Amino acid sequence: MKWTKALDWLECLCRVGLGVLFVFSAWGKVADPGLFASIVMRYEILPEFAVGLFSLTLPMVELLVGLAFVCTKWTRETALLATGMLMMFLIALMVAVVRGLEIDCGCFGISAGGGRNELLLAIGRDLVLLLPTIWLMFRRNAWLGRRGVVVLLVVTLAWGSVKCAASSSVAQKSARPAGREKTLGEARTVNRPARVRRNRKRSVSEEWVRTDRRAVGEEEDADLSAENQKLVDMIEEASEKEDLPKLRELASQVLMSDCVEVRQAIVDALGDFGVKALPELTPFLADGNEDVRESAMNEWSIAIAEIKNDEEKLGIAELAMHVLSDENALEEISGEYIGVDEKLAVESILRIIEAGGSKEGVAKAKETYEFVTGDEFTDRAAAEKWLAEEYEPPEKEQGAPNSREME
Repeated sequence: MKWTKALDWLECLCRVGLGVLFVFSAWGKVADPGLFASIVMRYEILPEFAVGLFSLTLPMVELLVGLAFVCTKWTRETALLATGMLMMFLIALMVAVVRGLEIDCGCFGISAGGGRNELLLAIGRDLVLLLPTIWLMFRRNAWLGRRGVVVLLVVTLAWGSVKCAASSSVAQKSARPAGREKTLGEARTVNRPARVRRNRKRSVSEEWVRTDRRAVGEEEDADLSAENQKLVDMIEEASEKEDLPKLRELASQVLMSDCVEVRQAIVDALGDFGVKALPELTPFLADGNEDVRESAMNEWSIAIAEIKNDEEKLGIAELAMHVLSDENALEEISGEYIGVDEKLAVESILRIIEAGGSKEGVAKAKETYEFVTGDEFTDRAAAEKWLAEEYEPPEKEQGAPNSREME
């Protein structure tokens, strides 16, 4: 009898703990879908066109699993689904370790610095979490009851206390003089040349401009904290060595930095790698600083122009439109849907609308749909009807290209 009660309490603890953990994991991904999508792309497992849909679907499934553990009686079914998800995570993490990728695990949708050690820690954590999920698969289906309410209350209060303490610590560390970001932004806008790049390598004139900017910006650099200056130096060193893996690792750290100069430095460095750096550039399209956004947009546009495959190109554009709310950036990105296979364009636009990204992104997607099809968007059924009745597949080329194509 005592053992039965002890097991019941243990079951409550496992269900509530797993529920809170899955909800917290989903919340981090939903809060910053652009960051999570960029992390998913760094695993290099999914095709680019599928990253956006996966990045929006997975957090929803995690959220449902977390709530199901606590709010429903379907213990076995929920545990089975949770076990399957953990196995999927483990496979992805192990593949990343075997391939030597230096990336964030993305487990909670936040940047944690990345690296092999973090991936190994995530593997160990998921292996531990498999134990209660597998055990719950063999327990009875039942509501949590009063025990569950008590455990949920205790776990929630404990978790809230930890998060409040952590937030206070971060707030104290990130305190800085008021108006500093504005000063850096104004200094950067003075005679800043537009970056126009034909190859990933810098031209001689671009290198001169970069050197000249360093000279002009000596006073600005002097305002940087030692930590931020170290980050800038690391970015420049990795850029000079053409060390993209290192820049990817730094991009994860810099994305949440409060220093505009550091974020600008990583955007400039990533821009030299073209298509390879698109996953890391995309989150900076939504940067809080206008100069950083414009630079990221410039580099992003140049890089995406190098992609010849329409499906891959729209996958990147779709991801960006999920995240962005800036109308100018959305207008430029929507241009990628013009001139491509109309079926691919319509299917991508439908995913943006149905996934419910930013309000501005959804509105721009509907506007783009009207431009592509000539019809105002109403619902998926109407879009599928248009594809069935109006869509004309592009003719497949046979033989040598004609003179117009050669031009």
